[in-house]
Amino acid sequence: MTRSRSQRPRLSRRMLPLVLLGLVVAGCRSPAPHPFPIGIYAPGGAGNLPRLAEAGFDVVAGPASRPFFDAAHAARIRVLAVPGSAAGPAFDSRAARTAVANVGNHPALWAWYLADEPDLHGISASDVRRVQSAVRRAGSLRPTAVTTWHGTALARFAGTDILMVDHYPVGLGPIAAFFKEVRSGRAVADAARRKFVPVLQAMDWSVYPPEIRGLAGGEPAGSAASRAPSLAEFRCMAWGARVLGADGLFFYCYDDGRWRMPEHPGTWQDLVRVVREIRDLEPLFLARQPRVPVGLEWFEPGRRLNEALESSVLATLLEVDRGNGTVKPGRYVVLVNTTAEDHLVRLGRADWRGVEVPWLGTGKSVHLGDGQWLDPLPPYGVMILGPLPAELPLEPAAE
Repeated sequence: MTRSRSQRPRLSRRMLPLVLLGLVVAGCRSPAPHPFPIGIYAPGGAGNLPRLAEAGFDVVAGPASRPFFDAAHAARIRVLAVPGSAAGPAFDSRAARTAVANVGNHPALWAWYLADEPDLHGISASDVRRVQSAVRRAGSLRPTAVTTWHGTALARFAGTDILMVDHYPVGLGPIAAFFKEVRSGRAVADAARRKFVPVLQAMDWSVYPPEIRGLAGGEPAGSAASRAPSLAEFRCMAWGARVLGADGLFFYCYDDGRWRMPEHPGTWQDLVRVVREIRDLEPLFLARQPRVPVGLEWFEPGRRLNEALESSVLATLLEVDRGNGTVKPGRYVVLVNTTAEDHLVRLGRADWRGVEVPWLGTGKSVHLGDGQWLDPLPPYGVMILGPLPAELPLEPAAE
């Protein structure tokens, strides 16, 4: 039954403060998440959460304990939590029920972490489904997540809500290996219509014992290669993951007992710089990604492929609907060099020629077309061009 305006109940003045208080409390029930989640593993204890939040992280992998969740909530951070017991032969459904009872409805819960690298540890898809079923039977409908080392392995766990892939190349092989796994993982997530969150390396392999390095693919290739990623490599992996369709990013790690980020202030400074750049340019990480070719051409066509036999330069078009103080609405082209060598490229679309476009973050502009090559992309370099003129066509020009 529809009430007339005169029949609608009115609030007395004495009730109004209580209603406003209720609205304030309701608004504070959960952390205000960033639209694009950026997480980190092994936060090293609740005392580090404010520092991580200040750096720009809004998710951590942590224990399913009420005190930790309360501390995360106070720091406006959400938690990726193992539900009391991880997937595998030793899984304890009672521990899962206890975890759900403790924090299953906590506003800081981001997702339940069902398994970490099951493809490396002999954990079957049925083992992972068993954990997910236990969480659901315990009454939690929150998202679930799983991480694999190989992107293709995610196909066995595609019933999980959030699919993650971690592949840490620095010290083991080329950065291109990371992008190969991200590309294959994104394909699985697309087919399953799942969220996809790559995990980026933020540690040095040399601090881990040989058996762990062996699981990951072997020994570091000499002391010179055994290091944490550089600033350029951090940016390359982050922006490259965005070009390949990441719905969020995680990093490994802050303090897992072997790698302790406070002991590596230079690496921490580089990581924070990249995380804050993502926050500043967040509209580009939330932008729509139409499947439109940008006509990428190489000055040296023989160098079009990287070590993984994929494109040495990643390129995509992004459409920003809502900008911020740094990124205006409009269309942008993002280029990412996945190699340790310079690359000279241009956007060869005939219908984009003769146009001057801002080079975001540099105060410079570049000319598209007319046979002109862009400035060289340095090793692991990132170039963001835009906003493009609105009148530029998106569809390929007719032959």
